[in-house]
Amino acid sequence: MRKAAFLYLLLLVGCMPQAMGTPPPPLTLTPPPTLTFAGECTNSRDLSNWLEFSTFYVSEFRKLVSEAAAKHINDTYDDVVMMARLRTDFSGIAAPDCAQSAQQMIVGAMSQAISSFQAFTNQDADGLGNMVAEVLAQFDQVAVIQGELMTQLESQLQSP
Repeated sequence: MRKAAFLYLLLLVGCMPQAMGTPPPPLTLTPPPTLTFAGECTNSRDLSNWLEFSTFYVSEFRKLVSEAAAKHINDTYDDVVMMARLRTDFSGIAAPDCAQSAQQMIVGAMSQAISSFQAFTNQDADGLGNMVAEVLAQFDQVAVIQGELMTQLESQLQSP
């Protein structure tokens, strides 16, 4: 009986790593590409395009950061990879002259979140600290700038 229990325990322990799956490799992410600044805000199309893209990417990134922050460390890997993809895609969008500081602020906030989540996911950091609140506060500042630029765009579109 003891022998059977011991063999069962060995079998169970031997199968555990397979049942748990192979852990993903450590996250290694590339930095964002160099930002592109092109276009003028006096051109309504340049401004409109940037506002549309920036609003979408900031909204998606905010949502992803908030959701990932609520997850267990073992469940954040794919979220961090998606954050990096969003940052890379957004970094490639040309910002017109009046949106350059906002573009830099957005990519900076994204990079801060990614760096913290990468360290957390790789278990190089014990937690996320105040990063989530700081990043969301930066995105709130961006929303103010976006609102001002939207007002500028509306004014441009209404003038002859």
